[in-house]
Amino acid sequence: MSNSFEEKMKESAASFDSYDPPKGHRDRMRQRIRDEKDSVILRITRTQFWSVAAAIALILTTTWWILDQRKTVVDERSELSLSELGTEMAQVETYYLSTISDKKELIVSQTTDEILVQSFFSELERLEAEYKNLEQMLAKYPSNERIIDSMIMNYRKRIEVLESLLNRIETRTDNI
Repeated sequence: MSNSFEEKMKESAASFDSYDPPKGHRDRMRQRIRDEKDSVILRITRTQFWSVAAAIALILTTTWWILDQRKTVVDERSELSLSELGTEMAQVETYYLSTISDKKELIVSQTTDEILVQSFFSELERLEAEYKNLEQMLAKYPSNERIIDSMIMNYRKRIEVLESLLNRIETRTDNI
């Protein structure tokens, strides 16, 4: 069937070529094709523009929401310990806490003078309260090096207080 159609077209091709298109027809067709091309390109560009704009708006909104949620969680936390800042700070905190605990146990096992122990332990309680304040400040400003240094110095002061108490206990024991 398609062969017969092609044959008829070839036979009648001479009759089609006998007419010339009107003057300016080719220019008008080229212009129409260009206009259609431009409008298709313009529609695609607008569609793409609005798609990209919607995607950017969605990404920005989602990012804002996530950051707002994280900020709320951080704001709700009233304290932040050194161990929550990273593994290195966790090791530092573990070292100081274990040293303080060991020295407290040693003091309790070596002395019976409650008044002396109580006076030093009241100083330790003051330092622990100061440390709680530092934890609250660290929760507000987690990357502040001065607060972190103050927390470490607080641990060192506690150890010094305990060592001072141990020295007094040893001195009293040696005098007896």
